[in-house]
Amino acid sequence: MGKLVSLAGSWQGFVREPARSALAEQLSRYAREQRWYRSKATPLEKSAIEEVFLFGEASTSNHCLVVLGVGLKDGTSESYVMPLQFIAASGLPEASSSLVAEVEIHVSERALPSRGALIDASASRIFADTLLELLCGRRSLEGESAALSGELFGRSGVAGDSLEPRFLPLEQSNSTICYGSSWLLKLLRKVEAGPNVELEMGQFLDSALPRARVPRPVGALQMRSEGFACTLAVVNEYVENRGSAWSLTLESLFTFFERVSNDEASVAAIPLPSAADAECHDAVPEALLGLARPYFDWVRRLAERTAELHRALGSETREPGFGQEPLTLPHQYSLYEGARRSLVRSFVALREQQGSLPAEAAQLARRVLRAEPALLEQLRRIVHSQAAVTRIRCHGDYHLGQVLFSGDDFVIIDFDGEPGRPAAERRAKCSPLRDVAGMLRSFAYAAETALRSPQLRAEDRARLAPWAEAFRAWVCVSFVQSYLVGIEGEAYCPPSRAAASLLIEFYELEKALYEVEYELNNRPLWLPVPLAGLARIALVRAGG
Repeated sequence: MGKLVSLAGSWQGFVREPARSALAEQLSRYAREQRWYRSKATPLEKSAIEEVFLFGEASTSNHCLVVLGVGLKDGTSESYVMPLQFIAASGLPEASSSLVAEVEIHVSERALPSRGALIDASASRIFADTLLELLCGRRSLEGESAALSGELFGRSGVAGDSLEPRFLPLEQSNSTICYGSSWLLKLLRKVEAGPNVELEMGQFLDSALPRARVPRPVGALQMRSEGFACTLAVVNEYVENRGSAWSLTLESLFTFFERVSNDEASVAAIPLPSAADAECHDAVPEALLGLARPYFDWVRRLAERTAELHRALGSETREPGFGQEPLTLPHQYSLYEGARRSLVRSFVALREQQGSLPAEAAQLARRVLRAEPALLEQLRRIVHSQAAVTRIRCHGDYHLGQVLFSGDDFVIIDFDGEPGRPAAERRAKCSPLRDVAGMLRSFAYAAETALRSPQLRAEDRARLAPWAEAFRAWVCVSFVQSYLVGIEGEAYCPPSRAAASLLIEFYELEKALYEVEYELNNRPLWLPVPLAGLARIALVRAGG
């Protein structure tokens, strides 16, 4: 924790200088340690509190919502939403991961100062109740130069006593509050001007045909000032579930490993597919289907739901920003150039940090760095593709964690796109095979994560690694084959399986490069997972 922030009069004294600047420094220090902070790799140059919303009466409130602005050394700036609660020193727990800043309050020159702290209030009942009041239109909040208000859409009415808040402790890019079994509110930590990407997607899908299995949008919280508007929270219907497709996949992998261990003496090694996912005509080996049952049935169902989503997003419409557009040669060159820049950034960061990486990650990094020419050549293939296909709005950050498992089906969630990309990029139309590639990378993540789990003994990992690779490879084949059947006849469906392979492999490589950069900046312990995937793509597919 940083230095003590001195406040005059009350805990709300931070709104005045010099306390305002001192607290902004502490807020930025706290923010940079959170998952939702986007630019960890870029040094911070300055910070400032841009807006303050006090909850309740000024004399009794101990909650507020602050918008923190940060200026980065690359010349860019970002803003973040930070709900805060003041707690007197006597009420503070001994250790708290939500502690933002310690404060000292000076009421007068004669009285001794009192101590307290500001904590992250995103899991506070008062904060949740206030957002609900805003959403239902029972109040609005006036800030220093902006107003915060809510809006409910059609079919949103539920009884107030059925909206008891629950806080979901998820490791994600936003903060989530569940209201009863009706609504799920996502507090968007990063402030972005203009229409919200997820809200746009949800409202479009709510009326598109065929009906995709996605949550219906319920409402939104908006911050408005003169000449500026942004969405601070989106609310969707709550979907009963038994966890995510990610947790289902990990459970299935551990069951698979256990069955392999029990039956290994009587089961021959599983051969890998003889061709790329889209071009493979081999049937999934019966032995694998038996060992992994019933997971391959779920994979095919997931592929069908993915195809339904894309058919809805590609449906004919006059809605601005949706519908289909051709995948042109200039667009293909733009794809290549963007992926090439991503490769350069990732490899520069890898070389800079290679000496400080743990042994496994450093070894993988050396293999990947040596394959740089082959990777560039692999990316360049996209500009030679002559597939006459269209592009549409897509999910944009499609992986197993973005799919809920209900016990007998799947529901697709979270349409705000990859958190590290600007809103304009997240709105851009592309081949829906980009979402497919994202799911393939997620299957690879799951297999690598299961192998590295502490549930496995170290001596078992090397023995199970070929089985995990067979599981991953055949799951990818099954998913791609079922998906391509689901979009057959659509204008964005490639005319041949070879054309589909080219697009999928490009997007899978692009995604793996993004993952390396993301993990370096946000979760270094996860770095071996995308590096292993990138090594496989580089050294197997690119012939390195």
